[in-house]
Amino acid sequence: MTLIGRLAVDKQLRNRGVGAHLLMDALHRSLSHADEIAAMAVVVDAKDEAAAAFYRHYDFKPLQSRPRRLSLPMRTVETEPPAAYRDADHHAVSAVIKWVEQGVAPEKLIATRFVSGALVRSRPACPYPAEAVYNGSGDINNAANFSCKTPKLQDRTVTETDLVLIRNSLNQRTLMLPNR
Repeated sequence: MTLIGRLAVDKQLRNRGVGAHLLMDALHRSLSHADEIAAMAVVVDAKDEAAAAFYRHYDFKPLQSRPRRLSLPMRTVETEPPAAYRDADHHAVSAVIKWVEQGVAPEKLIATRFVSGALVRSRPACPYPAEAVYNGSGDINNAANFSCKTPKLQDRTVTETDLVLIRNSLNQRTLMLPNR
């Protein structure tokens, strides 16, 4: 098993997806070393019910003897989406390949969630500063019922935290590519 130390997000950064990114990074790192250390599951100790609910949202299951200790089988972490969803509209790696090889940058990606191989939720992941906005009708778990819309400038407020996030995002985009 791989035990993930407590993941925490500053109160000012909550509900912005930072926790999900931290968890995905930890899962990716756990998966990359799973064969070397023979890890069969990822385990977390939730500090409270809200943290446990966060992990349950990502399919972690509580242990019967310790409900705040949750686990996720490594085979769940390594699951790729079905082949039908590995196109440039749904799969980040395929989108980057299309961008590099064909020069077509993605306008958006469709984020998907699968449970036991079945699609249960999809949403557009829009480029900043656009946001996914529900169109007002249809299934809220279907990306087709959302549009990417950029808020009007007067409706947007930029905080010091936003500037730090933007600066960090730009720093992370600096790619070291091999000479061709």
